Amino acid sequence: MRRRVSRRLVTGLAAILLLAILVAVGFLTIFHTRPEPVATQDGAAGRPASHGGAGEDQPGLQFAGTKLVGRHKGEKQWELVAEKIGLPEADKLVRVKGIRDGVVYKDGKPFLHLSADEAVYQMDVENFTLKGRIRARTRDGDALQADELHWDNASRKLVSGGPATLSLNGAEVTAGRLVIDSGDEKLILQGGVVISREKERIRAPEAVYLLKDRALQIMGPAEVQLMLERQEKGR
Repeated sequence: MRRRVSRRLVTGLAAILLLAILVAVGFLTIFHTRPEPVATQDGAAGRPASHGGAGEDQPGLQFAGTKLVGRHKGEKQWELVAEKIGLPEADKLVRVKGIRDGVVYKDGKPFLHLSADEAVYQMDVENFTLKGRIRARTRDGDALQADELHWDNASRKLVSGGPATLSLNGAEVTAGRLVIDSGDEKLILQGGVVISREKERIRAPEAVYLLKDRALQIMGPAEVQLMLERQEKGR
């Protein structure tokens, strides 16, 4: 009788132990597969993004809802809020997709708001390059478009990798190259600059737009074309 009770007791304890192990394994499996918040450089949190389908040109592991923040001597210089950000690669490059809210700061305040299709961040020098359908707007409403902008952390300047189109205080401007100087708060337009207003068109090799004064200065020899309205016949 005692042997039967002992066997039943041992069997029951074994079943309870097995059940406890299965529960623990299931808990650990759920815990490890649950997306965990990922700290960004600014302390914000993101969550792992689901892997895309085959053939996507994406890093193997990415995070969604994250941002990169650049600082100099503790002061925020810029930030890029993106849809996806890859882990650092062997060459210290971080690839970012879908920049929906980027900001360049001046004295701790937003100086330029921008968006772009993608960006590449260089960890060793803290520079980044924006690419694809770049849109930017100053705090006074001046706007620009470009296909590539490179941020140089040492000089605190954004430099276009090609032509740029701008709307500056009522004037439409195109230039072969654009330099945005956040330190001196000015835009430097170079290479075949064309400034179009309601009744005039100006061509110049270079121009400077002072953001504080919203004033455009022509540099070098310029060609001015006046578009006069034709008078009606008989007058």
